Amino acid sequence: MQNARYLCSAIALKTTSLCAIPFQSLEQLSLKIPQLSHQLFRIMSKKIASDKAFLTLITKKKADVLLATLLVNLSTRLKQRNFSETEFFLRLTRKDIGSYLGLTIETVSRLFSRFRDEGLIETECQYVRLLNLTQLKKL
Repeated sequence: MQNARYLCSAIALKTTSLCAIPFQSLEQLSLKIPQLSHQLFRIMSKKIASDKAFLTLITKKKADVLLATLLVNLSTRLKQRNFSETEFFLRLTRKDIGSYLGLTIETVSRLFSRFRDEGLIETECQYVRLLNLTQLKKL
């Protein structure tokens, strides 16, 4: 937050619980609990590194690599939470995916069709099954 204005927003893609902690309260807690401060710095550092890697990716990679990377990253995050890494509901629309990756909705749709034709994925509405996760990772 800069100048008491939020620079971004978020949209929940599924049922979500949220706990808002005022910054001042968090700051006071981190002074009392040094491990909390350390954990916050670790999370921010990881986020900065992730954002840098993403920016590098979208400026230098082809569209198919971008979509494959998105699917693999979602798979990895789901696996870390003990969900299926190969089957999930993709709540993002083609338009949302295009906006996130810097691609047109038509390009995203063509890539999903191509990935289906190549046997990499199956899709039905928002349900996605990754059939060849190894090959997606190679992309």
